[in-house]
Amino acid sequence: MPGGFGNRNGTPKAGIALSPDDVEKYPDAPFYDQTIIRTLFLTFENDDWEEELEDFRYTDVKVAATLVVDGKTYPNVGVKFRGNSSYMMVSRGSKRSFGIEMDMADSKQNLGGYENLNLLNSNGDASLMRAALSGEIEGQYLPMAKVNWVRVVVNGESWGLYVNMQQQDKQFLKEQFDTKKGSRWKVPGNPNSRGSLNDMGEDIAAYREVYELKSKEDDEAWASLIQLCKTLDAVKPDEVESKLGKILDIDGALRFLALENVLVNSDGYWTRASDYMIYLDPDGMFHILPYDTNEVLIDESAGFGGGFGGGGFGGGGGFGGGGGFPGGGFGGGFGAGGTTLDPLVVAERADRPLASRLLAVPELRTRYLQYVKEIAEKWLDPEVLGPMISKYDKLINAEIEKDTRKLESYENYRKQVDLDPAGDGILGFAAKRRAFLLEHAAIKALQTEKQPATE
Repeated sequence: MPGGFGNRNGTPKAGIALSPDDVEKYPDAPFYDQTIIRTLFLTFENDDWEEELEDFRYTDVKVAATLVVDGKTYPNVGVKFRGNSSYMMVSRGSKRSFGIEMDMADSKQNLGGYENLNLLNSNGDASLMRAALSGEIEGQYLPMAKVNWVRVVVNGESWGLYVNMQQQDKQFLKEQFDTKKGSRWKVPGNPNSRGSLNDMGEDIAAYREVYELKSKEDDEAWASLIQLCKTLDAVKPDEVESKLGKILDIDGALRFLALENVLVNSDGYWTRASDYMIYLDPDGMFHILPYDTNEVLIDESAGFGGGFGGGGFGGGGGFGGGGGFPGGGFGGGFGAGGTTLDPLVVAERADRPLASRLLAVPELRTRYLQYVKEIAEKWLDPEVLGPMISKYDKLINAEIEKDTRKLESYENYRKQVDLDPAGDGILGFAAKRRAFLLEHAAIKALQTEKQPATE
C-alpha cells in the first residue's frame, strides 16, 4: 500500500551519494548522544526496497538489510516502515519512518546496547525537535525515551535527517526502573477515544482490542489492568489514595497529566485517550508514561502540520473544530487545544477516569495544578526554552537545509525555531501558553502554596 498525500515540500529529489568513508565516525559516543549526528547506512538487496517495505507494512515480515554504523557492519537486520498517519500521509519517494530490528537473525546483535531502533520522519513537526524538547522537559518529571538525530543513507543515497527515538522496551525499563521485568502496554492512536482506562467489563478480549501488550502474553497482567480500570471506575474521592494508591503511581499520573496539558500534546490522553504507555512493575504498581511526544507546542493554525491531530485537515480546529471542548479540540479525538487549553479540561469528564477520579480529590487537584504552574513557569519561559531550541538548531540546521527529502520546507523550519517570543514558532506558542496558564484562575488561586519538587 503506497499510501500518502504527497510531500508538502514539493516533489522530493534524490539525495547526494554517500559512503561510510565520507562521514565522521563516533564509535565511542553513546547511541543517543545529542551532541553528534551519526550516519546509518542501510543497504537492501533490491533497488525497489520502498515497494517491498510497502508490501509488508501491515504484516509481521521485516525486510532484511545490511546496516553499517561507525565503520561496523551489522548483517541481516530487519527493516519495516512504521507509524500510522506518519506513514499514510506520506507518499513513496518522501521520507517515511523506519523500524529496525537489530537481532532479527542474530539474537545477540545490537547497536550500542539497543536491539530496536525507531527512525522517525517527524511528520507534522517541521522543526524536527519537538520530540527532543518534550523529552528534555518531561524527563525532569517522568521516565522518558532517549532521543537524538541520525543521518540515514539508503543504498548509497542520503535520505537526510531522522529523529532517532528510543524504543520503550526491556532496555528502557532497565535504564529507568532498574529491571527488565514487568508488563508493558502501548495505547495506540485511536480516534474513538477508547484507551482511557475505562471499565469495559471482565472479558480480556475487549481490552486486547484497545491496549497492545508489548511484553509476553500474561493473563495475570491483563487481570491487573482490568482491576485498575474497575478501581478507577468505582473509587470514591475519599478512597482514591487508600485504594487506587495501592496499584497506581498517583503522583506519576498527576505529572503525566500536567505535562501533556501544559505542552498541549495533541496525541495525548486528554484528547484521544491514546498514544501513551502503561507499565506494570514487578511489585504490582502501574505507571503511566508518555509515548510519541512529537506533537507538542504546535500552532493549531498550521493546517496539515499536526497530521490527524495538532491542527489536522481543518486548520485550527482539526476534525470538528472546538466541538464544545473548552480550549478547542474535539471530545472524541481529532483536534488540538491551542495556547488556551484549560488545565482542567478533563477534570470532570467521566470518560477520562484517570483525570476525573484523581482531580476529584482536593489535595490531588491542588498538587496537579502546582505541577502545571511549575512546568509552565519554568520550562515555557523563553529564557529557558529559547536556549534549548538554539542548542538543537545549531546541531541540525545545516542538515535540514540540504535534506532533499524533508517533508516541510526549510523556510518553515526556520519559522518554527524562530527565537522571537512574539513569533509564530515553538517559542511563540510556548510564551502564549505560559501567559495563559499563569493567569488562569485555578493557577492564580494557588497563591504561595509550596510547589512540588521535581526529582
